[in-house]
Amino acid sequence: MDNIKITKEGFVFLVVTESAKELFSSGALAIYELYDDSESLILTREHLNKALEHGSEIVVEVAHLNDSYRHQNQ
Repeated sequence: MDNIKITKEGFVFLVVTESAKELFSSGALAIYELYDDSESLILTREHLNKALEHGSEIVVEVAHLNDSYRHQNQ
């Protein structure tokens, strides 16, 4: 599932890079730039454009796994 990313902290993200500009314009969902070990909330079009130019994945948070689930599935 290349369109789902799960961080070591248990955050579950859906990759929306292809539709990031439309999502940002709509304001319907918070979008994030995903790094190797963190994420950054995208608040400006300039940030979004730089993230896309850099080749970063743009994501929306869809869930957070609790500790017991994460430990069971390691």
